[in-house]
Amino acid sequence: MVLRFIAFKLTSYKDFNFNFMGDFLDEAMEKLDKKNDEELKELKDELIGTLEFSEKILGNNHRFSRFIGNNTKTKTLNRSLFDVITVCFSEIKNKEKFKERKEIFLTKFLALLKDERSDFTKAITEGTSGKSAIESRFEIMDDLINEVLDET
Repeated sequence: MVLRFIAFKLTSYKDFNFNFMGDFLDEAMEKLDKKNDEELKELKDELIGTLEFSEKILGNNHRFSRFIGNNTKTKTLNRSLFDVITVCFSEIKNKEKFKERKEIFLTKFLALLKDERSDFTKAITEGTSGKSAIESRFEIMDDLINEVLDET
C-alpha cells in the first residue's frame, strides 16, 4: 500500500501509461532506488502526515474500505480508495480550511460511495488498474476536494 502512495506521488495519475499496475509499481521501485535518504524521509513523513490527516477527516476506523459509505459493505481495505484518498489528501494545500469543512466533504463523499452506479464507485471497484478508472477516481476526488474548499 505504501508503494502505491509513493508511485502516484512520483508519477502523476495523468501520466499513468501502463497496462498493468505491477509495471507501474516496478517503475516506482526503480525511481525509489535513485532517491537519497532525505528524499525517502520526506516521502515517509508525507505519508504519515497524510494518514493522520485522513483519520481527522474520515474518523479513526475508516480503514480505506467502502464500509465508511455503506455499513453493509465489507470492511476490507480497498486499494483504489487508499491510493486516491492518500494521494489527493496529501496535495491539499489548506488542510486547516479543509478540516473546517470536513462535514461538507463527508456528506458529498459518502453520497458517492453509497451510489453503486456513480462513476467514482465504478472507478474503485471495476477495472481499477486501468488508465480510465485511475483517471476517473483521481479527477472526481480532486474535483470534490476543490469544490469543498471553494464553497463559501
